Amino acid sequence: MLKKSFLILLIGSMFAFTMIGCGGDDDDYINGGNPGGNPGGSPGGQSPGGNPTSINITVTNTAQWNAALITIRDGGNGTAGNPKAYTITVSGNVMVNGNTIFNSSFGTVSNVRVTINGNGKLYIIGVGFLLNIGHSQTVVIDSAGLTLEGLKAGQNDSTMNNIPPIIWVSGGMLELRNGTISGNISSGTAAGGVFVENGSFTMSGGAIIGNTSTGNGGGVSVSNGSFTMSGGVISGNTAAGNGGGVSVSNGSFTMSGGTISGNTSASSGGGVFVSGNSFSMSGGTVNGNTAFRGGGIYSSTMDGNMTGGTISGNTSASFGGGLVVVAGIGFTMSGGIISGNTANNGNGGGMFVSNNFTKSGGGIIYGNNAANIADRNTASISGHAVYGGYPARSRNATLGEADNISTNTETGWGQ
Repeated sequence: MLKKSFLILLIGSMFAFTMIGCGGDDDDYINGGNPGGNPGGSPGGQSPGGNPTSINITVTNTAQWNAALITIRDGGNGTAGNPKAYTITVSGNVMVNGNTIFNSSFGTVSNVRVTINGNGKLYIIGVGFLLNIGHSQTVVIDSAGLTLEGLKAGQNDSTMNNIPPIIWVSGGMLELRNGTISGNISSGTAAGGVFVENGSFTMSGGAIIGNTSTGNGGGVSVSNGSFTMSGGVISGNTAAGNGGGVSVSNGSFTMSGGTISGNTSASSGGGVFVSGNSFSMSGGTVNGNTAFRGGGIYSSTMDGNMTGGTISGNTSASFGGGLVVVAGIGFTMSGGIISGNTANNGNGGGMFVSNNFTKSGGGIIYGNNAANIADRNTASISGHAVYGGYPARSRNATLGEADNISTNTETGWGQ
């Protein structure tokens, strides 16, 4: 359904596409050569001290970017144990024609691994994706000085916003180690920055910032896939739907590090929205996010747990300032800190839980009696620390590491 919706919208925008071919000697862009015939290239796709199995491509203009994609499409398949490897090095600012076709940017080749690095930016002109990553294809983004920039009115002389996200992972794998994905306004139903469908996304560094979606997932959206975050920053993204920073539907989200901050959702989950399989937080920080419900995180999963990390300083316009947990088999907390969150017009400053919640063995949920005022979770109605269960119960006082509480018992509530 998502692909059909996008296709209708994209066809309506095709009149705005401009195909650009820039100058330069395209024969010199590959195998480490420098454009224009300058010396310094290394034959055979190898560079001194580099990976001899990788085909190295230098890109300085639009024509060379297009030629790089053709080289990969025509390069044949690798194997599962020995994927065919390419390294694209971007130099300077390179315009990329938006891809309006739902086929992979790399065609139908399988077991290929493409690393993109360099200094400068790849930026979209004309409505479309910058990259579409297909089945058995992996893309690694790994340079702090590289930006993948989307499309929005007023940016790079554009007069229009985009429809799809910057990157669509359609059955493949994306890894962000360094670099920035930013500046896209998507009027489609998927993410502003990265959309993962039946694929996987691993983020250990870099930043996803300043993207907007009129649907779910201002920064990242996952549908029937997985997202693992161990580092990096997701910040300043906005969604009209769920998940200002991250939205996961029928998939899993595992967070062990990194920061999700300053994101906004008009619905549920200012920082993170998870619905479906599982949510696990063992590290990292979710702070300063805003939503109608679940300022920091909104979790409606089959299985959820928090063993570490911090959820702090988030704001909800209704209930669940820090974290909302609804439905699912259960949610357990045995570590981490929930502090300084606010439910402006509802219950559960720190947490709002519907059922099957247990805190045992560790972790801190601050209440209205915390010594440090900045640590206090606050709710305008009830349950500064935790509110929830059937029948509904509230806990206003701090739950320290040694304090246990469960929606399945009366112990610990009413304080």
